[in-house]
Amino acid sequence: MQNTDFVFTEFRATLHGVKAWSGWIIAPYLGILHQGEQQINQPFVPDRASDEILPIVRTGVVEKTIRSGLSIRYTRSKHVWIHTDFGVNQVRNQDHQPGVEDLHFVGSLRLGIELDALLNGRATR
Repeated sequence: MQNTDFVFTEFRATLHGVKAWSGWIIAPYLGILHQGEQQINQPFVPDRASDEILPIVRTGVVEKTIRSGLSIRYTRSKHVWIHTDFGVNQVRNQDHQPGVEDLHFVGSLRLGIELDALLNGRATR
């Protein structure tokens, strides 16, 4: 299901390493998501209380998520990097069910190799 009515705000501080920490990027962040129940293929319906079309964002039971996290990226050379992002999600009204709350840890780890020579055509010569 893809919802169309949401408001997302993020506060982030990005720190770039120098000298001994060269190649490191560390970014703590706080994200706030308010997700309504409006689906992408559903016609907009009037507000039940006032019979007006608006509001078209944050309709129904609003699921509210606060995520605090940390993003860390290390670039060894311009062609190789590793990136991790982890945090904690605090969810209220989970799955648009009033009063249902959840707290869970989330994270990802990505490794990258950039094939610059192939993209620039040097490999075919």
